[in-house]
Parts: sequence; C-alpha cells; structure tokens
Amino acid sequence: MSDARILYAFPVVVPDVLRRARAATVSIHAVRNGKIAPITAAGSTFTLVEPGGAFAIDAEPITVTPDGIAEYAIDAVQLPETLAFSELYQERWDLVLPDGTTRTIRRECAVAPFLLYLPVDDAALMDGEYPNLVDELGEQGATLQPFIDRAYRDVLEELWKRGRWPDLMVSTSAFVKPVRELALFRIFKFLFRVTGGATNTNRWQILMEHHDAEQKGALADFRSRMDNDLDGLADSRTREATGTVVHRNAHHTRRVPRSGRW
Repeated sequence: MSDARILYAFPVVVPDVLRRARAATVSIHAVRNGKIAPITAAGSTFTLVEPGGAFAIDAEPITVTPDGIAEYAIDAVQLPETLAFSELYQERWDLVLPDGTTRTIRRECAVAPFLLYLPVDDAALMDGEYPNLVDELGEQGATLQPFIDRAYRDVLEELWKRGRWPDLMVSTSAFVKPVRELALFRIFKFLFRVTGGATNTNRWQILMEHHDAEQKGALADFRSRMDNDLDGLADSRTREATGTVVHRNAHHTRRVPRSGRW
C-alpha cells in the first residue's frame, strides 16, 4: 500500500459464521482518528468466496447505515444446502472510502451446521459470589454486559488462533468458566485501575490476579465434545482438548473427504 494513502482501521474480532439456508447480515466499518469514517454505498460491493475459490456471492451492492457502517443482507437462497461446511470462506468488501479510494478488505468467514450462543449473563458473574458487583462499577456502568461480550469474543478468538473451529464444539457449557473468569478478570482490572490510591486498591488487585490465573487455567484445560463429521451431533462422549489443531473443510453430506493438509 502506498504511504501516501490514508490508513484506515477496519476493526474485527472473530470471523463471521453463517448457516446454510439462513438469512444473515454482515457488516464492516472503517475508523480514522477514533471516529467512524463513513463508507460510500455507490461503488461498494460484497463478495463471499467459497474455499475452492468460487463465488457464492459475487460483487453485490451493499447498504450503508446513517452512521457510515457498511452492511450486506445475505438472503437464505444465497447460502444453499449445497454449500460445503468450512472455516475457509472469505468475505471481500470493496469499499469506497472518504478519501475517494476503493479498497478491498478480506476477512475470514465460516459456514457451520449450527451457531454458538453466549452462555453467560450478569447473574453468572454475581450469584453466590459477587452480588454487588454491578454496584461496584458506580457511574461507570449499570451492567456487566460489555465485559462479558469482550471476554466471549476473546475466548472465540483464542480458539480460532489454536486452529479450533468454535462452532463445531457441541459442549456450550464448556465456554462458561473461561468466559466468566475472563470477564471477572477484566472487571477487577478496571476497578483496580480507576481506584488507584484508594483504600480498596489491594482488594481489586488480589481479585484481578486470582481471576487472571483462573481464566488462564480454564483456557488451558478447555475441552468440548466435537462435531467433527459436521452432522450437528457430538461424535462421541469424549471431550477433546483444544490444543489439537483440526481444520474442517467438509462436503454437505455426512461423508467427509480428507486432504493431506489436514
């Protein structure tokens, strides 16, 4: 990229995951100087590339929200049952930016049998241990949701980094402890930072360090029953560790072709 061009950021945490024959909306936004840099709809397009390079969606026009965020509404018919399950799909956004340039932004994407859901709420962090935790935030927040959301996204990203496709993990309960502990770590880290010099600073530090150790242990020992044959069901009673790298690029039938690079 030429040094003369403006550097825009395109924030992303984890890949989008889609289901066959289900409508979905994907989005992307550009940021410059801490503010959204509005994308121009005219001339901007969205493409979804299959693992083999074919286009499931080919350069379709996008819409832009009043805030300048680019969106594309995927219709259910654009994700037919014939699509392979795989984490090797790619989104390509051709975006017209405020400086007049058009840039292609590539993002990982997956098509899975089922989608994960967040199994942790405020109560999971407070009940039986920290019942006044929201009150401790004071004017800084009326809910723990932002910390939970960030923790969940970070756990998903960690699993993707390990080469483990989170949406093939059938044991949703396995996500509870790592998400809970990471959220608590971030909350107490925040309280420790904003109360520097206060009498309870050591209290927040002790709790922060405790939950940091707990979340690291939970992630190191993360185990789940897997749906490696992509039929929507657990393959066995065995809970696999996430340290093993497994990639799946399966056909839509139960018979899974394998290649030497697995």
